[in-house]
Amino acid sequence: MSRAFIDTNILIYFSTGETSKGEITRKLLEMPKEFFISQQVLNEFAAVCIRKRLLSLSAIKKYVKEFDIYFNAALMNSQTVLNGLSLIEKYSFSYWDSLILASAIDSNCSVLYSEDLQHNQKISFSKKHISIINPFV
Repeated sequence: MSRAFIDTNILIYFSTGETSKGEITRKLLEMPKEFFISQQVLNEFAAVCIRKRLLSLSAIKKYVKEFDIYFNAALMNSQTVLNGLSLIEKYSFSYWDSLILASAIDSNCSVLYSEDLQHNQKISFSKKHISIINPFV
C-alpha cells in the first residue's frame, strides 16, 4: 500500500466543515493509502484552530485524539531537523515546510498532500522521491 503524508491545511478543512475543500479532503482520506502526519502537523492544527477560533477546545481535543488513531505518526528527531535544513539548502523551502517534507521522506511517503507548496513538484532527497500534490487543483 502506498504511503501519503498529510499537511496541516488538509486536517483543518476536514475538521471545520469548509464545504468544497472539506468534501475533497474526505474523499482523499478514503483512498486506500497509509496516511502519515507528524507532531508538528498536530501542533499546527491546534494552533491554527485556536488562533482563528475555528473550533472549540473540546472539538480540537476530539480531533487530535481521532487523528492519533487514524494516522500513522511520523517520528521526528535530530536527523529529521538536519534533513529539513538540507532541504532548505537544496530547494529554498521555509524551515517549517522543510520539516514536514523531511518527516514525509523519513516515513517513506511517495506523496505529500498540501496546498502550501508547488503542485506536482517532485522532490529528490537521500535517494528517495516524493511528489507534492495539491488536492484542490
